[in-house]
Amino acid sequence: LPVGYELHKSYDASEYINTEISKITVRTCLTVAILLLFVFLTTLSWRYVVVVTISLTCNLAIAFIAYYLLGVELHLYSLAGIPISLNLMIDNTIVMVDHWRRKHNLSAILPILAATLTTIAALRIVFFLDDRLKLNLVDFSTVMIVNLALSVCTALWLVPALLKLQIDSG
Repeated sequence: LPVGYELHKSYDASEYINTEISKITVRTCLTVAILLLFVFLTTLSWRYVVVVTISLTCNLAIAFIAYYLLGVELHLYSLAGIPISLNLMIDNTIVMVDHWRRKHNLSAILPILAATLTTIAALRIVFFLDDRLKLNLVDFSTVMIVNLALSVCTALWLVPALLKLQIDSG
């Protein structure tokens, strides 16, 4: 710095952001653990839990690619959308797994699609808000919409494939 100039730290946002990211990480892990425990307790099947876990992992991996391609900025609001959407993603998987185990067809996709589209339509309202309000919520809403849309794709293609693989392997 030139002579006579000094730097003073008046506020360090990194400490706040680090704390919030830690909270989001803990909440996400707890959400997944509780949901998977609930799935196990209701089905008493580790295979069922494995299918849900694989579909959730694939869904999130593809979602992060979609975030990148869509230019979604990952900040506290958008990161908060991930644990919130986890239960909806798992719901779609559970409905398809249960239906496939009973009926061995894809006819449950229409109700899954309808339920998911109503949630996506509700989230789209964020894009019509005043610019001040929309600023932080657009990325949150986009994360939720991407996760939900991908969960329908996962329920339609990945879940039946995993279940067929399990049936074929014994």
